[in-house]
Amino acid sequence: MWLDDWAVKRLPAWLARHTDVQVEGRLVRRYVRVAGQDHLIPIFGHGRRDGERVLLLGAVKSEPSRADVDRFFRLARAIAEEAGLPAVLLFVAHSFHPSVERYLQERGILGVWSYELDE
Repeated sequence: MWLDDWAVKRLPAWLARHTDVQVEGRLVRRYVRVAGQDHLIPIFGHGRRDGERVLLLGAVKSEPSRADVDRFFRLARAIAEEAGLPAVLLFVAHSFHPSVERYLQERGILGVWSYELDE
């Protein structure tokens, strides 16, 4: 099974256990049009945080770089702005270099190690 398939199936339970976010419906892989171009979002859905509706957006990569984080962050911010909803951003990976993990935290993106999804 691919990492993104694994993530969309396992993340709702992980989010319920480790955050204050509850997924509504299911997470899916979806193309989203931004600035006239279609972009594949590996993790897309809606949820609630403190009673407020939020957009759930996530990226998946085996070992992401800072450049991967930057690309995702810019795209996710544009999608959330267009949707008019606050967004919860996630990045699922097999491995995060410590500098990338810190970079995710600085950007407010939840870094999820793939093995955590087995809990």
